Amino acid sequence: MSPGEDGNDKETAAALDPSGGCSGAGHGAISPPPSPVPAPDSGTASGANASSPEALFNSGLELIKAKDYHGAAAAFARVTQLKRDWADPYYWFAVCQLNRKRYTESRAAFQRYLEIAPQGSQAASARDTLKTMPEK
Repeated sequence: MSPGEDGNDKETAAALDPSGGCSGAGHGAISPPPSPVPAPDSGTASGANASSPEALFNSGLELIKAKDYHGAAAAFARVTQLKRDWADPYYWFAVCQLNRKRYTESRAAFQRYLEIAPQGSQAASARDTLKTMPEK
């Protein structure tokens, strides 16, 4: 599929921007990153061990907000290695890869998210984005 077949590049970028400008005709709306996840037994995310999955996840969310998709993708990738059955890091890794135009990795991560959480809070967005994502 060539650029422009499913909408122009600016529209795609707007639809995929997790900072809140998340609507675009023909594209799934990707919501802004959620609030930080509290670390187990810490009461707050700030009390988390820096290498805990929760702390890495929260770091990834902050990096997305700063539009550092490379850094955020690295954080979410590490979380998926540490906690393979946690769906949300796969979703946000997919968003990062999509913003980096790494469609193969993004597609695989959205699909993994849907395998783990077919009725998850981001499932509709993941399905819609998969339908409109460029092939390569």
